[in-house]
Amino acid sequence: MLDDLVGAPCLQFDAVDICQTDNGPTIDVDGATATLLVGPHATNCESTLVSNVAHEAVHLHLTDGKQGDASGLEEGFAVHFELSAVERHYGAGERQRHIDHLPATYLTALRDYEHLLTLEFNPAKLVRQRHGALSGVSRRDLRRLFPGVSWWMSYRLARRRRMRSG
Repeated sequence: MLDDLVGAPCLQFDAVDICQTDNGPTIDVDGATATLLVGPHATNCESTLVSNVAHEAVHLHLTDGKQGDASGLEEGFAVHFELSAVERHYGAGERQRHIDHLPATYLTALRDYEHLLTLEFNPAKLVRQRHGALSGVSRRDLRRLFPGVSWWMSYRLARRRRMRSG
C-alpha cells in the first residue's frame, strides 16, 4: 500500500520483531533488519497496536538509513496513514479517539498535511517524486510545489524535530 502512496522504499529491511517498550513507538534498525517498537499501551488496545505499526511502517518505508528526526511533512503523512488504517479497521469514531489523544506536535503535523491534501491529491508522492524524500525538503521547495501554503506552515512541514519527549 505504501508503494502505491509514495513509491518504492528507499532501502529494504526485514522486519524481524514487534516489541513493546515505554519508549515506543519507534523503530530500531540494525543493518538490514528492523524491529518495530510499539508504545506501552499498544498491547492493551488493538487499534493502538495497528496505529503504532502503521505509523512506524511509514518511517521504515521512507528511511534512508540515517538517524535523525523526521520532518513535519513525514510525520504528518505518517499520522494521516495510521489514522486511515485505524478508520478502515475500526471506524470513524475510533479514528477520532486517536486524534483526541495525539500530542500537540503530531496534531499540528497532521493538520498541516491535511491542508496539503486540499491542494494536491497525493502531496507525499509529489514531494517524493520531485525531491526523493519527505524529510530534508526545504520550506522554499515546499512553497514552490504548494504555492497556497503559508511561510509558517512550510517551515513547520520542512522542520526536523523531536516530536515527543521521552
